[in-house]
Amino acid sequence: MEVDPKIEPLKVATRGDVAAAALGYVAGFAIDNYFFPGGLTGGVIAALGATASVGLKNFVHAIWNGIRKPSSPEWDGESQDLRAQAEMVLNYIQKLVDRSDSPKEHPLRKPLEEYERMFTYWTNGLISDQEFYVKYFLPARGVFKEHLDKTPYIWVGK
Repeated sequence: MEVDPKIEPLKVATRGDVAAAALGYVAGFAIDNYFFPGGLTGGVIAALGATASVGLKNFVHAIWNGIRKPSSPEWDGESQDLRAQAEMVLNYIQKLVDRSDSPKEHPLRKPLEEYERMFTYWTNGLISDQEFYVKYFLPARGVFKEHLDKTPYIWVGK
């Protein structure tokens, strides 16, 4: 039987989950005895209270983690797609540098050389897709876009 990769493995309950469930159970049992004396069974409201308290605890915990830790970009596509985008950025930067009046003094020359080196490492399998994407592709694309934003260019031909 094949497991769907989108389904994550079950999490083990933490001490916080157990504590929240216990407090919710006690509160639910007290609410049930006060508001519904003899109506529903004591376990129903207590179980609902325990479930709600664990859900509330996990909700607050997720919000807190989202505020504290900014999301890091991840590459979740195919390697071929990343390779096509990386080659396109590399070609554009190379054209900008090569077509300039002084290619050796162009401000993108140093980032281009670093990016070419890391692109070679990545295509040879020395670094992973994720590492290349986060550490080299995104910064190179950012430098390229920033340079284009502050320098007027007219593209003619290929």
